[in-house]
Amino acid sequence: MRSILATPTGPSLKRIVSYFPLRYYGASVFFAFILLSLNQIITTAEGEMIVKIVQFFQVSDIKFENGLLKISAQAPPWEQEVSIQKAQSNTTLTRFPIFFQFLFMIFFLAIATTAKTAMMNRLRILGFGGLCVIAFVLVESLLIATFFHLGISDWRWALWVTGVTLTAITGGILIDIALFTTVTIPHPTKITPVLKRNYRREYA
Repeated sequence: MRSILATPTGPSLKRIVSYFPLRYYGASVFFAFILLSLNQIITTAEGEMIVKIVQFFQVSDIKFENGLLKISAQAPPWEQEVSIQKAQSNTTLTRFPIFFQFLFMIFFLAIATTAKTAMMNRLRILGFGGLCVIAFVLVESLLIATFFHLGISDWRWALWVTGVTLTAITGGILIDIALFTTVTIPHPTKITPVLKRNYRREYA
């Protein structure tokens, strides 16, 4: 009985808890649960920001309702005289890739909380996470404004696929910048030999 209780489970448990992939996946699941529970609030806030920014670029026919962006498409410049009435009655319903954006948000939150680094580096990683969210909003806004002024805002699938692609590129670039500016290579340890022997003199 004593031998069973005396088993060194403490060090083994400590090694398991300190294993970085395990801590990272655990934190990722935790933050994923939080973001999904706040999905409606985050989607509404981001949708309202996109509407405000897009209206700044003289796109007034856009609304955000029930998690969808409603865009009243205008006729392309090469078809304005022919199909202007048809284009004005055409409304495109699209949604921005919020769940795809969550993957990048989870990465920054999990890395900042689980990495063994200084507090300043943690805050810097969180700052890049906030910058990533702002970049997502700007990319979606500029994309919608571009499609609208080109008269192709009714291309719903093209708008969604382009948004996902630009989100992946933007998030990847910010992850690279965050890692390259926060991760440092440790200085090599200088080893001083205990015995100072002249091998040329002894073995020559």
